[in-house]
Amino acid sequence: MADCLTTAWPGNKLLTTIPVVYQMMKAIVIGLTGSIGSGKSTVSNFLAALGAAIINADELGHEALKPNTETWQEIVRHFGKGILKNDDEIDRQKLGEIVFNDAQALAQLNQIMHPRMYRIVEERIEELKRHHQNRADEVLLILRKGPQHAFHVASEMTWDIEYDSWGQFPVAQKWFATGEAIAHLRYLEEMEMVFRVAEEKTITYSVKQD
Repeated sequence: MADCLTTAWPGNKLLTTIPVVYQMMKAIVIGLTGSIGSGKSTVSNFLAALGAAIINADELGHEALKPNTETWQEIVRHFGKGILKNDDEIDRQKLGEIVFNDAQALAQLNQIMHPRMYRIVEERIEELKRHHQNRADEVLLILRKGPQHAFHVASEMTWDIEYDSWGQFPVAQKWFATGEAIAHLRYLEEMEMVFRVAEEKTITYSVKQD
């Protein structure tokens, strides 16, 4: 089960729970499919709240259809410039009217789009795996300075946020950062690269010696 950080925000009655999903480090990939209104967005939002990275196929499709991309060029070759708007964007409504009334045209569009979409998704997954491995390596480097608890590890990690120091981070951002640090620590612990020591109310992590 995932570790869990819980905090009550001042000024309201909302109790916010931040589960830390470290399975992402092991590249568990979940595919969500379904018709319109089936709840894909709801489930995606739920998974995102748990810390999962979301790769939206619709957004990737829009990206692949940008003017002058390889996919754009092949679709225009197949279906003609009549599907283009004045700014050379593909008019998805016009394209839809063609392919949804012609099974062969739909098959041609899928033959163009699907291999490229699969390739883009695979590239994004590999990119995420590299990112998380780099973050795990950073955590390991921090722990080589000596035993530390997750909050302190988070304070020494690099973050793409516009503050000069950890002390300036908003409370919510510190909780989020600590949650990510725990995710990487759990992964490293499972890989038997670090170990934890629980003392009263404090859990510290250390690098395992070879």
